[in-house]
Amino acid sequence: MEASVHRRTFLATGAAGLLTAQVARAGGGVDESGYVSIGGIDQWVGLRGPGGDAPALLFLHGGPADAQSAFRELFAPWERWFTVVQWDQRGAGLTFARNGEATPDLTLDRLVRGGLEGARHASARLGGGKPILVRPSWGGVPAALEAEGESRAIVVGHSWGAILAAHMLRADASAFSAYVGTGQVVSWAKCVAGQYAFTVAAAEAAGNSALGGQLRASGAPAPADFAQIQGLRRAMSAYEPASDQAYYANQRRVLGDPARAADPAVQAYAAGGQFSLPRLIPTLMAADLEALGPWPDIPFHLIQGRDDHITPTDAAEAYLGTLRPPARSQTRIDGGHFAAFMNAEGFAKALAAAL
Repeated sequence: MEASVHRRTFLATGAAGLLTAQVARAGGGVDESGYVSIGGIDQWVGLRGPGGDAPALLFLHGGPADAQSAFRELFAPWERWFTVVQWDQRGAGLTFARNGEATPDLTLDRLVRGGLEGARHASARLGGGKPILVRPSWGGVPAALEAEGESRAIVVGHSWGAILAAHMLRADASAFSAYVGTGQVVSWAKCVAGQYAFTVAAAEAAGNSALGGQLRASGAPAPADFAQIQGLRRAMSAYEPASDQAYYANQRRVLGDPARAADPAVQAYAAGGQFSLPRLIPTLMAADLEALGPWPDIPFHLIQGRDDHITPTDAAEAYLGTLRPPARSQTRIDGGHFAAFMNAEGFAKALAAAL
């Protein structure tokens, strides 16, 4: 009863709160979504999970513009253990649907500031104006948080979202209790090098000596040659793991489902990508987390698909090995670049164990 009253009060707060109605979960918990004023524009935020004292995760989607608002069913295993905060970033998904081509200032700096503002919004929403209490139902409060007398959201960055998280944490790590990387980028150059090495090896192992020879003759694409990299990715697609193929198939199914043709999240998915990618690809191609300097004072947990060849798992683990976070863990789970979604149960259990 108390939680229901709190939700109704929150929804009546105007521009600072959600601007569309929420739906309470059967049996309690949190299930709400709508628009929040972030960075001077309305941006879509969705919260779903047990609520109460379950850990809160702020999820930073990949892409750029790979918003997950149309695919939230993939996160159901996460939502049994965690209250998941989804945010369609500026220029992506339902945030793009709201603002369209008039979306201003689509820059890394704006996205960083928006992510931190969104985290503060979620903290106020779930904590009633106080920091989120991250008290795992499977154990006690982590000692570092207990010592501080407060706790904050965990930020999960996938692919492009890992780049965004790295910059957010250096701007204000105090907003979060821990970082979780999945589909972890180290640098654009290392991604390209890993994709090339994998595709050559996979083609030759499959008996496609013509492709292997062609790739060896041309050499690895220059990191700045986007057209050549796109050609490599087309060649690579035939050898990507089954779980990544399943992720792409699910996207095609959802986006092509006539029953969901009127769903604004479905309608906005491709349009947001067409708008955002030309504006953010240069930032993506310049990404180099190793050049950002020391890791901030926040735990780093890496949960990577063992067959991730888009953001190579070996490179991600080697990168973590060079850092000095106050706590760290690394776990390989079944799957590829999208293991966090296609093996969502395995990801949630790995994260629970890491915490």
